[in-house]
Amino acid sequence: MSTTVDAGAFRWTEAEVVRALGLWQSSCEDRAFRRVSTDSRTLAAGDLFVALRGARFDGHDFLERAVGAGAAGAVVQRLPVGAPESLRYFVVRDTRDALRRLTRHRRLHLPARVVGVVGSNGKTTKELIRAALAPRYRTHATEGNQNNQVGVPLTILSASDAAQVLVVKMGTNEPGEIALLTDVVRPDAAVVTAIGEEHLEELGTVDGVLAEETAVLRGLNAEGLALVAEEPGAPVEHARKVVGRERTRVAGFSDAADLRPDDGWRSMSFERDGTTRWRWRGVAVHLPLPGRWNVRNALLALGLAEAWGVEAERAARGVEGAAVPPLRGEWRSIGSLRVLADCYNANPPSLWAAVELLAALPSDGPKVAVLGTLRELGVESDVLHERCAAMIARLAARELDLVVAPGAFARVRALRRNAGRPARHVRRSDRGLPRRAAPTPTR
Repeated sequence: MSTTVDAGAFRWTEAEVVRALGLWQSSCEDRAFRRVSTDSRTLAAGDLFVALRGARFDGHDFLERAVGAGAAGAVVQRLPVGAPESLRYFVVRDTRDALRRLTRHRRLHLPARVVGVVGSNGKTTKELIRAALAPRYRTHATEGNQNNQVGVPLTILSASDAAQVLVVKMGTNEPGEIALLTDVVRPDAAVVTAIGEEHLEELGTVDGVLAEETAVLRGLNAEGLALVAEEPGAPVEHARKVVGRERTRVAGFSDAADLRPDDGWRSMSFERDGTTRWRWRGVAVHLPLPGRWNVRNALLALGLAEAWGVEAERAARGVEGAAVPPLRGEWRSIGSLRVLADCYNANPPSLWAAVELLAALPSDGPKVAVLGTLRELGVESDVLHERCAAMIARLAARELDLVVAPGAFARVRALRRNAGRPARHVRRSDRGLPRRAAPTPTR
């Protein structure tokens, strides 16, 4: 998604900018800005440029470029010596906070419903939600990895007044980030996917992850709906406590789940490629994404579609046509190898789910798992790698022909000790992998 965004039918007049930023102004010129932009490389005539400061850049250094591109104004923290006089300046204490303020103001003028998506598998679930709602609503959604404190505002600012639903992925890797984003997003519904061991370097423990991700629930409006994955159970109980049992929908496979396949998990059938067939509200569904966990993600999407008035048949056909995000349960052909690439932003639950799927799939040749290092696990990294390795070793002894363990897994003894099948540990000095290895990286 471009970092230059269209304000649509809403007009960013000078008075609206002053109001959004909370500035005092004795009078405002009759000036309007065409778009809000944070990237001097994509500025166009009439834009309002927000000069963000980052670890390796400072937008204030590009004011001359902004003038050359035809920008009409700039939000700045300071006026550099020799700052171009042709721009209309709005001076604030923090331009990142100013971007949030502009977004919050725009959100209040958007007629669309907004759903905030948090947790593991969020990008996949976001696409399933978009697909389930699209048969009835004009949808606008987060593109790519625009799920942080800059990307989320840009997602909302890029929505036109024609959009009826916004699907916003909200990411975090530090305490308090989801609360900040929720204040901007102001969701009408919140979808909480799996909560597991991720971003532990900053969030500390799984309880820290739970508290951070579920902060979105406290920002729901008075009639807002929470849709939560059944496993693990802690987010479900947390959602019921925050928003109430009557406004919480649980997606899963047990009889206690509100959103589940018509006849439970036993009714699901798996194709050779790991995709699934099941029924939802009497409608047959063939989900194009592999794995049991993606059925749960689809149930979250179908549950929201149902709550917002999309007929089951149309919503089901929508999720069947959902785009598969790259490297998340994506099948690829490399020569004669058939590769299940599941290797984006790995964490222990997603690693286990990917290897479990590999073990369950029918195959005419050997099954090989390639385990990538799990990042951002903090002080628990060694323990979690050991735990994952022990689980995979037990499974490998029955179902896998080879486990290739590079990176952090090369230090784990459990694979050598328990696998019962060959386990190859790869370090930087290793150059050759078995020619027939069909890797299944982690997600």
